[in-house]
Amino acid sequence: MEDRHCSVPELIKTSSDSYTSLLGVFDGHGGDICADFVSQHIHNEIGAEIQRESTNKPIKQVISDPTVLANAFHNTDEAFKQSISNPNKSEGEKLLMDKSGSTGCVSLINVENNVTTITCANAGDSRCVIFDATLIPMSSDHKPFKTKEKQRIQGKNQHYE
Repeated sequence: MEDRHCSVPELIKTSSDSYTSLLGVFDGHGGDICADFVSQHIHNEIGAEIQRESTNKPIKQVISDPTVLANAFHNTDEAFKQSISNPNKSEGEKLLMDKSGSTGCVSLINVENNVTTITCANAGDSRCVIFDATLIPMSSDHKPFKTKEKQRIQGKNQHYE
């Protein structure tokens, strides 16, 4: 099984009735090394981004900013690439030969003064939905046949098959 998750009930706590929780699900592809890494590290990157951005802004505003989660996803990706290019001796050849990847979806649940706000982000085809009598999509898959995703991939001089 290559799927992983993380749950941090109080990623950020500003008072007894104000906190931000993190939930994440990661679908490993081609092995479990990447999904393992992401599930163990993304909360640190998200927390660091929130702390960096919240010096002059309220937490609720910070977690609603899509660049916060996007930056945390990119930072986690870079940290993973760094970890597999410089493995410690105990991980050795397994990491150097690793070709795994992961899709993922995270949700930040912010509670302030009994008001709950949910912010979601995803990478790949992992998605978040809420069901409350009807299905409410909270994220959109990154599929290469979608125009916006195709343009993003081609804009990075990449290709897909």
